[in-house]
Amino acid sequence: MKTKTVVFHLLFAVAGISNVMAQSGECVFNSPDKLKAYLKPSKRATPLIMAHQGGIEDGFPGNSMATFERTYKNVPCVLLEFDVRMTADSLLIISHDNELDIRTNGKGLLSQKKWKEVSKLKLKDPHGTITEYPIPTFQEAKQAHQLAPDLMLAVGFNSREHIAAVEQSGIPMSSLVALTPRELQEPSFYSKIHSLNVVASLGTNGNIDTLQTNASRPLYQKIWESGGPDIICTDNPVLVHSIFRKKE
Repeated sequence: MKTKTVVFHLLFAVAGISNVMAQSGECVFNSPDKLKAYLKPSKRATPLIMAHQGGIEDGFPGNSMATFERTYKNVPCVLLEFDVRMTADSLLIISHDNELDIRTNGKGLLSQKKWKEVSKLKLKDPHGTITEYPIPTFQEAKQAHQLAPDLMLAVGFNSREHIAAVEQSGIPMSSLVALTPRELQEPSFYSKIHSLNVVASLGTNGNIDTLQTNASRPLYQKIWESGGPDIICTDNPVLVHSIFRKKE
């Protein structure tokens, strides 16, 4: 008998909106309950924006403190997504990959290196150019952005079978954000997720995000106008924010 496996992703990302650079009161979450209440399906005028790796626009490398600062400054109420890994000496650091040569000027596996060595590495920008920015620690991000004490869990809701498996998992729905397929699904798919009181995120990183603005703009708008996803997870948070920003 085959067993179904549900893959869970720890989303430190969503907690990153706690007290977003002293923006409007709507974005100040001084308790886990306020954060969870905000991340629920509702009739919003514009989509929630999740910055994949903090955003990688204008030559900024993903998962860097400079990138986080730029995104916070330009995108109100942004959801910050980043990846947390552990060094050989058990320090939590922010890195998308275990293989150092993919996004840094290092070699080997991050999990086999001590922080003393990792701290000297520099991040690559989206084009592979070495930047001045180092790999940050999770503690740095916590201190800089006052991350919420209770983090959310992002779970792959890639099919109706996955949704059923999550329902049976026993995980509190109040702690979940649904990661849905990159292609728009039937309205009933999102309705089922919303019936669980869970928000749905659709990722545009690696596909729509790579297009020129005149081509990507109508595709971002199509996602939102479909009435399905609540969150657009993007490498281009500043651009996506500009598309949906309310005109004064």
